[in-house]
Amino acid sequence: MTVALKNEKIKFFRSEESFCRYLDWLAQNKGYVLVETSPLLKSRAESASRSSLLQSQAERNR
Repeated sequence: MTVALKNEKIKFFRSEESFCRYLDWLAQNKGYVLVETSPLLKSRAESASRSSLLQSQAERNR
């Protein structure tokens, strides 16, 4: 599958309800649903604070 083809299959939903309706529709029409998700970071600052938090948690667990 090419990158261009993958991009055509990306869907964004404005609400959880519309996402669930779409999954129900797919399950009824195709018999299965394959969902790939990833978290979206709100800002670079949040990203930096999360990575430092994870590092400090990892150090405590050692």
